[in-house]
Amino acid sequence: MLERFRFTHALLALGLGLTAACSVGPDYESPDVSLAEHFAGEKPSEVSNAELATWWQQLNDSELDTLVERALDGNLSLRAAAAGIVEARALFDLAHGDLYPQQQTLNASATRVGQSRDVALGAFAPRITEEFAVGANLSWELDLWGRLRRAVEASEAQLEVTVADFDDVVVLLIAEVGSTYVDLRTFEERLRLATENVELQRETLDLARVRHDEGAVSVLDVHQANSVVGQTEALIPLLAAGRQRARHALAVLLGRLPRELAASLADGAIPTVPEMVATGLPAELLRQRPDVRRAERLLAAQSARIGIAEAEFYPHLSLQGSLGWAADDPSDLFRHRSVAGSIGAGLDWKLFNYGRLEAGVRAEEARYDALLQSYRETVLIAQREVEDALEGFVRARERLDALRRSVNAASEAAATVAAQYRGGAVAYTAVFVAQTTLVQQQDTLAIAEGDVAQAFITIYRALGGGWQLIGAATEQAAPPNTDTDDAS
Repeated sequence: MLERFRFTHALLALGLGLTAACSVGPDYESPDVSLAEHFAGEKPSEVSNAELATWWQQLNDSELDTLVERALDGNLSLRAAAAGIVEARALFDLAHGDLYPQQQTLNASATRVGQSRDVALGAFAPRITEEFAVGANLSWELDLWGRLRRAVEASEAQLEVTVADFDDVVVLLIAEVGSTYVDLRTFEERLRLATENVELQRETLDLARVRHDEGAVSVLDVHQANSVVGQTEALIPLLAAGRQRARHALAVLLGRLPRELAASLADGAIPTVPEMVATGLPAELLRQRPDVRRAERLLAAQSARIGIAEAEFYPHLSLQGSLGWAADDPSDLFRHRSVAGSIGAGLDWKLFNYGRLEAGVRAEEARYDALLQSYRETVLIAQREVEDALEGFVRARERLDALRRSVNAASEAAATVAAQYRGGAVAYTAVFVAQTTLVQQQDTLAIAEGDVAQAFITIYRALGGGWQLIGAATEQAAPPNTDTDDAS
């Protein structure tokens, strides 16, 4: 018995040693990609992960801070992405488990057999026989060429892909909450301006009626004044509907029913954007973008699959063994004489399939090359998006400054013309033009203020900001630091 145990132990040790032999296929290295030294028109600056993680706090809007927090807690797409990480982690554990004996079973049986009386039995053969057995079976394909270890590498990289997917959902979610919130505040500002202008225009309408009753002006002034009021009033239902749509969209982002947010969210101003926007170095930031990390991890997984395909050129060696006890009486089951077992080895080698196997390797290599180009393109697109966002932010601010000057001039012109009309110095046509222009310019200015905030959000979305806030949580899903060679 002791000798059998020693032999089995030696066989297992041999299996472990052979399994750790080598891994065919390429050893993955992250490819180099072209990155500019700094973004166009921007001086290089340092941006910490902490700053990127909570970029929306630079808008100094406590309501937005609360909405982001609630979205991270309740968004349904984010929960689905988290479930994807759990699934990928389980698949990684399954792949890692294949490094050990793939079949490990324990079996037991109890059998009672009664012979027919019509069957001739030996003189001493019993009619009733019983057999009791307990045993274990083991089958182990030794990973001589690293096929299973490459499968673990691929599974680990695929797990990291799902983590990057989760992080990407976080980035998009926070940006979407911020963008929808800005839309809401922009609609509210436009609605406020339209309501105020209606009140001012009604005052002018009342004045036109008085002057008409006095015979100072014709009825045309009254009709024109009434037309101005109607045009501005017609904006209010459209703006109110837009405000409600933004509230409903925010509620869905928070994982709530569309109307649940309407009562709890008070009116507010369009968020004020800081004067300076730090962008940092592309080499330090763009590689952290979840979509860039995802593309790179897909590449790593595909590299491992090349090794899996190449391992098929070599023989598969497996060990099989069984050990058990069998007896016709339960009390004799675990005695030395009741021991039964077997041990053996098997070889499987696809000797005459090299053409097909080589084609399989070429296919995996082609997929790797396609993913490599996709990774490089993803990095280029990331740089383009940041450049576009920065340019859009600068131009949005320039437009906002010009519109502010225009609105100030239009406001002064409307006030001056209204005063002149009261004094009878000008016809109502001048008031009509001035007030209509003011309404249009103020509405455009409110939209431009929202556009600046949207451009600010777009910059940090392009930089991949936000996922760092909960990056520690997703890191918990990452596989442990295990050397598969040692583990096997």
